[in-house]
Amino acid sequence: MEGGLYFNDKNTKRYSGKFPTSTIFKKGDLLVVMTDLTPDCNLLGKPAFVDLEEPLLHNQRIGQINIVNPKFEILS
Repeated sequence: MEGGLYFNDKNTKRYSGKFPTSTIFKKGDLLVVMTDLTPDCNLLGKPAFVDLEEPLLHNQRIGQINIVNPKFEILS
């Protein structure tokens, strides 16, 4: 399987201005690609966990998955 989310100096921009705390991703957060502009569109829907100690700011093309209720019931 090819593709993935990589947070490195090549594709990460640094920002030092003010921003709302609601836009911060932190280590352990589950993210998903919501828009894919790559030629093969092989990133759309790909999940990834943030594995950095450094906080990341939200991007309009990335969504955060929050588990609200971890209980699942099978209805018959």
